[in-house]
Amino acid sequence: MGHTACAASDGAAWTWGEGEEGQLGHGHELQRWRPTRIGKEMFGGLSVVLIACGSQHTTVLTVGGSVFTCGYGDCGALGLGVRENRMVMSHVTAG
Repeated sequence: MGHTACAASDGAAWTWGEGEEGQLGHGHELQRWRPTRIGKEMFGGLSVVLIACGSQHTTVLTVGGSVFTCGYGDCGALGLGVRENRMVMSHVTAG
């Protein structure tokens, strides 16, 4: 398993690779063999500044400090307070 993500100069995110847990953030569990864009609208119009990939999840930090996650949610890995997988980027709020 493996996937890659990067932040672009226009504030969008790009992801590709294995997607079986939704870690690519495109709304499904399909693999993407080429980089596929996730626009700023997914992040409330905020620009992405940093992305981290876990083995089956992805975390995005935006300008202003908002955090979004997607992928495998078991053991609370997504920080959303639930153990469910998320197929699209979900906003993490402090508990």
